[in-house]
Amino acid sequence: MSDSFCSDIVPFDKVWFKDCFHMAFLTITNSILGNADCILMNQFPVYECDSFLRVHVNHINPVSSILSSRGISNISFKKVEDINTVIQNSLHNGFIPIVAVDLYDLSVRKDTYRKVHKGHSVIIHECDFDKDLCQIIEQPFMFSYKYRFYFESISCILNGYDDFIKYSNNDKFFISTIPDICCINGSVPSICLIAAEKKSKQIRDIQSIKQFIEIWEKNWDTIMDSILQIDSFCNIFVKTVNELKERECFIYLQDVVIALNDIILYKRYEEYIFGLYMDIHNSQESNNIIFYYTMIRAMLSKMIIRKRIDNNHIFECARMLRIICEYEKKYYNCVLDKNTSISKTL
Repeated sequence: MSDSFCSDIVPFDKVWFKDCFHMAFLTITNSILGNADCILMNQFPVYECDSFLRVHVNHINPVSSILSSRGISNISFKKVEDINTVIQNSLHNGFIPIVAVDLYDLSVRKDTYRKVHKGHSVIIHECDFDKDLCQIIEQPFMFSYKYRFYFESISCILNGYDDFIKYSNNDKFFISTIPDICCINGSVPSICLIAAEKKSKQIRDIQSIKQFIEIWEKNWDTIMDSILQIDSFCNIFVKTVNELKERECFIYLQDVVIALNDIILYKRYEEYIFGLYMDIHNSQESNNIIFYYTMIRAMLSKMIIRKRIDNNHIFECARMLRIICEYEKKYYNCVLDKNTSISKTL
């Protein structure tokens, strides 16, 4: 192909992280720096509970400023008038474009092509404008972290960009919420350009690890206090199921399952990120937390599919949530001990 930013780019496929927007940045950062620690270690969690249980992720710095601090030039745009020219010029000048598209127009995505309008981010790796062909880095289906190379027509990318601009004011258009600190005047960037500069590659980013440990230590009381929200949710969950009419109850359970999906994805990320710099792989507490959340999701999903509320299963789900609460306390205390020990050696 005629335009390319670098031949040794490798899609990041270790774990799901936040959303497709951040997954694109992970691939590029990892390819330039040799690791993506500065992006991965930019947050800390807090459990929240209202009608649902969630992990609220507090972000520390905007992705753009993180890259700039590592000497990687980047610029984001809310909207451009001629996306075709912007892509062409950026590749020619050594910039990697992350382009916002509507999945409805992306032909390589068989799960969404011509089926559903949803906002998405793709990396443009190479383009042959004469042949209307480009190579992109993309996932095979929603929430998959197994990103790889695909060939797509440039026309699909251009149409996808236009439809992204068209539908981006609709809240239901986005699968995930982009953090405010990554937005431009409250809007999701429609294109980000990242300079493909040659940098010294390191397996680990010690600066990011030190900052990550400091963030956890600074917010330790808040993190630990929030675990009690799991126990609070048990009572809310049982009470809500008992009070709702059957039809409303199934809708509620569907939303609970969606929230659980997000928690499980986060806990898998957390297990991965701690394993990067501390000996905590295959932690029994972490494995049990993910196991019980997965079991609860499976129980609720079966009830939804069978259209039958089983009160015994509801109480069993509440029991498992209380077990998770205790495992979370043990797990995070282990993390604190190891962070304290590691920080003395950095």
